[in-house]
Amino acid sequence: MSREQLLLKQMFGKRKQQSFRREYALELTEYKLQRIQSLIDHGVLRENGSFLEMEDIYLHFFEQVLEVNEEINTSFVNEHISYLKDTISYYQQENHEKRKTTYLRTIKRILRNIALTTLRNVIDLKRNIDSTFKNEPNYQIKKKKLVRLDEKRRDIKALIRVSEELLVTEEDRFFRRVPDDELVLVVANVRIQLNECFHNLIEIQKQIISYLNRIEYQNKIRVKIRQLKYLKDQFELEERTDICRVLMQKDSVWFEPAPAYPLRLSVEYLRNDDEVLESIRKVIATVGKRAILARNVADSIAEESLETHISEEAYINLEEVKKRFMQAGGDLFSFVAAYPFTQEVSFDERITFYCQIVSQFYEELRITDEYGRMDGVEYALIYPERTGEIV
Repeated sequence: MSREQLLLKQMFGKRKQQSFRREYALELTEYKLQRIQSLIDHGVLRENGSFLEMEDIYLHFFEQVLEVNEEINTSFVNEHISYLKDTISYYQQENHEKRKTTYLRTIKRILRNIALTTLRNVIDLKRNIDSTFKNEPNYQIKKKKLVRLDEKRRDIKALIRVSEELLVTEEDRFFRRVPDDELVLVVANVRIQLNECFHNLIEIQKQIISYLNRIEYQNKIRVKIRQLKYLKDQFELEERTDICRVLMQKDSVWFEPAPAYPLRLSVEYLRNDDEVLESIRKVIATVGKRAILARNVADSIAEESLETHISEEAYINLEEVKKRFMQAGGDLFSFVAAYPFTQEVSFDERITFYCQIVSQFYEELRITDEYGRMDGVEYALIYPERTGEIV
């Protein structure tokens, strides 16, 4: 594995991507296929089609050593607690001194593992919470992940309580009766670390609540922005909101340029201070060394580009069409389809005018649940509000 550290480093860096091809691995191993095959045979790598992946046991090992693992596994602490209870029972029932010493050494190692695993879980939890809030773009997924991480926080808190209760329960029955100074020191350190982890979980809980509140606030802002954009697209923003009044009350200067206040040195100061003169000389020398870049001169504008061209664009007065429809009655689609416009209008354009009239003047119209069909187009039957449906 030491010889293939470059390959393993690259694969670990791309562990979240399914894009580490076998050809790239060959390049990192000097195109020696037997070196890759050796890693596969020893269970370090596995093949997945034309891709290579690192085995989970090594992947988790590197993540734990480098403290970058995203999975928070609380089952390890549960296993350590059960193993500790069993080992204490073995120690109390053992009569052989050498084997009792072995059990005692195992007990101290388990206690250290409980404290270390709990501390790593708290660190991983804090890092995953910050990473989820800052990097997850989807609001719903971000909220679910934070809620899930909060459940992990409660699990870690419960395990800390169980560990502390175990230390209290076994203190009189075991820890004080065993004549071992190192064991006393280990138990004291474990209690200190568990207490620190518990206080860190309190801060993490506050952080999760803060993040969830910010997500909810940002989600409400996002919904309001979508509503405003919809009203703007429908040309109803000023009519259906008080945005003009709100903006008139604001004195925001976000889009104004930052004012520049040049510092002008007095002539008297320039005359009497030699350091200023020396600084000016350095600036002149620096500016003089810069190459003067020639500006690209554009070609002259062609004469035909300067000629005046008049373009005419036809304008359809939908307000006038609506007024005539209110007077004529009938359904809106049939009226627009037969309306005598001043210029030639296609059937698709008449459908567009029909939709625009409904969007702009829907308060003056009565939209029914019935439908009509014309030239393969199904449409809602819409009548003037004041006249009702004309049969």
